[in-house]
Amino acid sequence: MQQNTAMNILEEVEALSKNRLKMKDDLQRIIDLSMKNGRVPLLDETAFKAKYLQGLFGIIQRGESSIDEEVFRRYMAEYMENIQEVKKNLALIIEASGSFFKNIFEEKYFSMTQEGISNLNKLIYDLGWYKMYLNDRKTGSQ
Repeated sequence: MQQNTAMNILEEVEALSKNRLKMKDDLQRIIDLSMKNGRVPLLDETAFKAKYLQGLFGIIQRGESSIDEEVFRRYMAEYMENIQEVKKNLALIIEASGSFFKNIFEEKYFSMTQEGISNLNKLIYDLGWYKMYLNDRKTGSQ
């Protein structure tokens, strides 16, 4: 049986996504840090939130006409709350890494710049694929 290393998991996620991962190297680092530091449950929770955020973002982005303004505001608030939780979880996952990686990661994903927000959304996209991988493993359809 093949050992589940971060690289093996990433390869399976990449195959499942049909090579559409956007922040592959950082996803591998996050998986690796989670495995080494007993944070896999936190990573799994973060992936669940990421997948949820993708769906919620789709609704917000489409601005569906059937959604009234109050519901739209509630969705936006929920989206922002979950983004903060994902950022908090990621910070907990990377806290055991060296300060060099931590500083780069925080600048790349947590800065409130257009690029930082874009990078975070790309990582959330990749975490959504990781969630799909987890679901795939649960159903045994690997």
